[in-house]
Amino acid sequence: MVAADVRTPLGQLDLVAKDGNTLVFVEVKTRAGHGYGLPQEAVDGRKIRKLRQLALYYLKMRPHRGPVRFDVVGLTMANGRLIRVDHVKNAID
Repeated sequence: MVAADVRTPLGQLDLVAKDGNTLVFVEVKTRAGHGYGLPQEAVDGRKIRKLRQLALYYLKMRPHRGPVRFDVVGLTMANGRLIRVDHVKNAID
């Protein structure tokens, strides 16, 4: 992991990681149960636009030569316990 809870004037990036030479921006979503769908389904068009803006800002402050990717991690909880983890690589084009 490169950084967690990266605060910028535009908002916050949950995680920034490296996968080989690829810089990975990771959005983490948590839900209690599946009543409103899977957590990763909460990353809608508005959130995708915001993540792109945050990533561009991050890259201006910390230049990176190499590929960049966006992942989403969905965490499902029940009774205060983690019951499911979904990692969606390349979740955002």
